[in-house]
Amino acid sequence: MRQTKTSEADENLRTCLANMRFGACTPSDLEYLRTRTISRRFGHPTFEDPRFRNVSIITALNAQKDKINEIGCQKFADETNQPLVHFYSEDTLTENAASESRKPQRVRKREVLKVKRKLSTHRQQQLWDAYPCSTSEHIPGKLSLFVGMPIMIRHNDATELCITKGQEGTVVGWQESLGSQDQTILDTLFVELIKPPRPIRVPGLPLNVVALTRSTKKLWCQLPDDLVVQVSREKVLVLPNFAMTDYASQGKTREFNVIDLNNCKNHFSYYTALSRGSSSDDTLIIQGMDERKITSGIDGHLRQEFRELEMLNEITLLRYHNNLPIDVGGNNRRDILQAFQWGKGGFYEPQGLDTHARWRKGDAPLLPPDGYQGKWTLVGDDTKKRTAESKKTVGHGKRKAMVTGEQKQPKKPKVVKSGPVGLVWDPVDHSCAYDAMFTALYDIWQAHGPKWSDRLKEYGVYVSALVQGFESCRAKTERLESARDRVREMLHRTWPNDFPKGPAVTAIDDLASKIFGSVDWGVSTVKCTRCNQVVNLLGGPGFCGAQTVVYDKELHSRCKFNYGIANWLTSRRMYKANRICSNCGNGLVVTTTLDKFLPCFYLSLSDKNVLLDPAVTLNVGEKKVRYMLRAVIYSGDSHFTSRVIKPDGSVWYHDGIETGTHSEAQGSFHKADVRFLNFSVRGEVRKTAASVIYWREYE
Repeated sequence: MRQTKTSEADENLRTCLANMRFGACTPSDLEYLRTRTISRRFGHPTFEDPRFRNVSIITALNAQKDKINEIGCQKFADETNQPLVHFYSEDTLTENAASESRKPQRVRKREVLKVKRKLSTHRQQQLWDAYPCSTSEHIPGKLSLFVGMPIMIRHNDATELCITKGQEGTVVGWQESLGSQDQTILDTLFVELIKPPRPIRVPGLPLNVVALTRSTKKLWCQLPDDLVVQVSREKVLVLPNFAMTDYASQGKTREFNVIDLNNCKNHFSYYTALSRGSSSDDTLIIQGMDERKITSGIDGHLRQEFRELEMLNEITLLRYHNNLPIDVGGNNRRDILQAFQWGKGGFYEPQGLDTHARWRKGDAPLLPPDGYQGKWTLVGDDTKKRTAESKKTVGHGKRKAMVTGEQKQPKKPKVVKSGPVGLVWDPVDHSCAYDAMFTALYDIWQAHGPKWSDRLKEYGVYVSALVQGFESCRAKTERLESARDRVREMLHRTWPNDFPKGPAVTAIDDLASKIFGSVDWGVSTVKCTRCNQVVNLLGGPGFCGAQTVVYDKELHSRCKFNYGIANWLTSRRMYKANRICSNCGNGLVVTTTLDKFLPCFYLSLSDKNVLLDPAVTLNVGEKKVRYMLRAVIYSGDSHFTSRVIKPDGSVWYHDGIETGTHSEAQGSFHKADVRFLNFSVRGEVRKTAASVIYWREYE
């Protein structure tokens, strides 16, 4: 809220806005709004009050805004004894113009016909006389100006000079010329900005005065005979500012707030218009309103949204004070809220939650604490095409003939004797999270990655920079620590709080979310299993490269012993959405669809008892893709270490402080109990597995 005064009327305004936010205005709120509605009764505001003269009116419809601006220009010119100077646009038909439909309808860009570029005099005059609301970009063909007239900038021309869309100002002068049809056109408009965020000084111009020049925009125009054409319009992009829409008023604080609520669509529109004012006494409502829009309440989905926002606020506060439970985490909003609700309960209400957003009888949590499950299907795959191409490229060329009776012996695979190359811990800017993850990724990349570098770069700019560093290290032109520090600097510049420097520990899950989780490899939809109706309830990513393994109570009850990663992934193929189909009343099921195969993925182990399977399989359509466990990252005593599993099953331990550039051999993964990977014990320090990395098994 933007109110700055503390009178009784201002308290009533704040109470009204607080209730209006939830569409739950009370009779006392409605009575207060009537006291601010224009009336000739004693004690009510009137338009004759000099405070409200020539103040831009907030309205809901563009057609109303254009008419008020037209009347305001003529009225203000008469009051100041100035003639209106009309400036016209320079219009040309584009290569394509819309189909000449005589019915007013929404024009789609594909419905176009080739036409000539020249406009007839009659059509040009119609374009100039049309209101801005008849164009797709709200750019008028005729602009009427005079010195001192209030205007609003309609385009982001120079943000460094505060020439931004929505900035208000007054006209102080202009430069004009003649157009192609001998019409007067505006070359340069000089505007004095009203309350810019900072003082603007342009050489040769007074303080806060800027120059606006012509710009070219392509737009659709609907003419009075319902013909819709596409033109290229060259014009200074400003509008008179005697009225604005509630959308354009967002973000503004107005000393005098004149509003028209009659055509506002919903309680959000009412709230936006009314909350622009800084005080109750300086607020004026022009005419009546539809009280049902601000007294009918909100639906369950909107209440859920308010509850989730309050929970995110609480999570942020707990994390700031280091009181957030260790098992609360994730790579996106859904995962974090799900983990938080798992400990608090599905119907948890944050402290301070507004009464209008609380749970009601019959509500069901949109984030069930059972975790989300999914069914994997394939949208489109070029497997057949690639298989056919691969058959063509199979080598059938000439080779040396073998001696009779000689059998060709296959070459023995090279055995890697040395361990992974490790990163040395930085004692100034603690780097254990980067050391643990990047040491594992570099070793995996050396074994499989060079031919998959382009696929890895699809994860985003940070992985691209990391792969470039790996390539430089392989060519011996750069040290691995330099590649680490470059990626770290990129992350620090964008998220300095999440990726700090100095003696501070970076959360390994935060790092993984930027490295693996920036790309969604699938989407989640909700579908009825009976009538196949698709309902968009989730709208979130179906599968990204960074996931969180949360405790699954139902899966644990089905397994005799602790379940593994493979069981956890398999259990995600079914998910009851706790909703029924509006068409047939049957239950809904979440389906997670993969668009393409991902090279690797990262799993954060919120459930510390899950077993680390050496291999897992993702069913994508009719094809099964196998992923091998290649790295385990451990946390404990404010430090991260890692184990790297090579393709031959050998396990290597790395600690940036203890082992440095080398790694320590710890036997074979295939010959040991898989449970030994869940913990790492060095002396008296015991660390638990915090996360794992699975890499696709290549053929």
